[in-house]
Amino acid sequence: MIERSEMQFFEVLIKFLEARVCVEVGVAYGDGTLYMCRGAQQNNGHVYGFDIWNRHGLKKQFSSFSSLEKVSERLKKEGVSNFTLTQIDTIGEKSRFEKEIDRLCPQGIDFAFIDGCHSYLGIKNDFSVIYPRIKKATGVIGFHDTLMIDGCREFVLDLRTKYHDGTFDIVDFPFGCHSGRRIGVTLLVKRSHPILDSPITEVCGSISTEQEIENREVTWYLQECARNIRDMKLLSTQDTMQFHNLGDHKQRKKFET
Repeated sequence: MIERSEMQFFEVLIKFLEARVCVEVGVAYGDGTLYMCRGAQQNNGHVYGFDIWNRHGLKKQFSSFSSLEKVSERLKKEGVSNFTLTQIDTIGEKSRFEKEIDRLCPQGIDFAFIDGCHSYLGIKNDFSVIYPRIKKATGVIGFHDTLMIDGCREFVLDLRTKYHDGTFDIVDFPFGCHSGRRIGVTLLVKRSHPILDSPITEVCGSISTEQEIENREVTWYLQECARNIRDMKLLSTQDTMQFHNLGDHKQRKKFET
């Protein structure tokens, strides 16, 4: 279960990101959904929540948490209405999940929180649907329980290694507590500077000129993407995840003469 401290963290993060299209995989009782809705409200945004609301787990070892109807009723009582909930088995109905995301979020996802099935298979499945649909330059994905649960922790490790396409950074927050155990939250943040074409707007004095700094960023980004894609291709096709969402690797025209 998500604790209050993590809920507040994501509420503030969504506001800070100015995220308007937010997706939550794994709604359960709607605890996190409420705070995500509050954060999105401040950006005139909307939260799209997905949950199986049924017995779940690879061996169906976990009982159902609440229901779509109960969560909807709770959120409305708390004073939020900027949400759409969908009952779905994101693993068993992956194709439908993809279609629903495309229908509900046609312009892409600003922020996604993946907190559904915590098995390696489950988190990889949900990520493979979400990742190609986040904003290429500014998308952020949050993962829950990345310190204390095996599937989550190993998948984040693999995001740093065999699944890394060079377009994002991974940041761990080994904090939060549940029943005396540290939970862990991890963020995937797209590497934005080289592809946003946002110029340096204030000069306080640096080693390089603004043009040199921004061109170096683009060069570094292209090299990172090339290196990581090369490393990914060294893996067997069975192990390599096809993300189909690499950044815009074109050199900017900003400084071309």
